[in-house]
Amino acid sequence: MDANPTLRLMTAQDWDGFNGLGSSIETISADHFRRRVDKGGFFGLFIGTDMVGHMNLNLYGDDEGHFQSIYIDLGHRGKGLSNTMMAHALSWYRERDVKRVHLYTEVDNDVAHKLYKKYGFTLDSRAWHFIVPFSAISPSSKYTCHEILEEDIEAVGNRFQRFPAGEIARWLNREDRMSLMLKDTQGRIVGACLFTPGFPGCRPFEISTVDCLDDFIVGIKARSLPEFDFVRLTFAGNDELADLCRQRGYELVHEMLYFTQDL
Repeated sequence: MDANPTLRLMTAQDWDGFNGLGSSIETISADHFRRRVDKGGFFGLFIGTDMVGHMNLNLYGDDEGHFQSIYIDLGHRGKGLSNTMMAHALSWYRERDVKRVHLYTEVDNDVAHKLYKKYGFTLDSRAWHFIVPFSAISPSSKYTCHEILEEDIEAVGNRFQRFPAGEIARWLNREDRMSLMLKDTQGRIVGACLFTPGFPGCRPFEISTVDCLDDFIVGIKARSLPEFDFVRLTFAGNDELADLCRQRGYELVHEMLYFTQDL
């Protein structure tokens, strides 16, 4: 009979157990693993000394949380372990005065949908993750890309609800990440994204009109690392943008559902 499961924060010494376990997220390096450990909110689920699952919890903005991932080994599913992890995750967020939690899950993962709904999450919108080749864009030069400065934070946060001021401020202090916005010829903000050049990807990615997509990609390309000829875009609730990406033949990596819960 299995021993009682234990859930604890992971340490750098848990790398071998994590690396030997299947995962619902993309493969990460040992260095990336250690950075996640140092960031906090990265939990391992153990039976005895064996890691059988993990989850990654992030704080977002001033009072929001992003439930980045949850995974249980195939051989240990159906034993109620996901309930242990979900209850702990929501308790962890409440202890930190988080008011709203959000997450992405694959559109066809019915088991996960039932789990999240059981714990109070509701469907907000559909979301997509596309790969956009830099060679496939045709800019109009009607819009210009700028790095978000401290004095821009409030305006961007007011324009796009998925960009809380606290989250933008955190990104301003990261050497490996960028906060970008797009403006039209009258200086109005029509787009924003949080860009990680080393991925390379934008999440979230927001634009008010699909006409400005290519000009935004030009600005992102100018800030990308030379070894990449594409960018990943993750966005939610913008069916028009998703249709445009499909029409252009961009690779769809994930089609997801975006769930939220007010605590």
